[in-house]
Amino acid sequence: MDTKSAIIDSNTFKIALYDVPDVDVQDPNVVPIVIPVKLLDPEALDLISLCVRSIQKFTKYPYRIWLVDNNSDPELSNQLKELNNVTIIFNKTVNPKKGNHSYENAVGLEIARKFINPE
Repeated sequence: MDTKSAIIDSNTFKIALYDVPDVDVQDPNVVPIVIPVKLLDPEALDLISLCVRSIQKFTKYPYRIWLVDNNSDPELSNQLKELNNVTIIFNKTVNPKKGNHSYENAVGLEIARKFINPE
């Protein structure tokens, strides 16, 4: 796993990348699909797995799934690695705005943007 950091909203977020694509992420023909998550219980993991499988089954154009885990319980987040053909960004930083899950999702999207299109 590749470890990096990203500065967002004046905060430094420690992240780890898993299954980084070997395809050119800058290819305009490959559509990035970003899913920010915070796994609070095993049922959430089941829903994410269903979401990913649905995308893989029904999406007909070239795509790459980027899943951003926002500092979920390690026992749950490690199970995300079992998903096939998904790039996972593990945000290992505690949310500076505790309890604000909308902020976590926004940070997750911004982290993904920084790695999908690092301009």
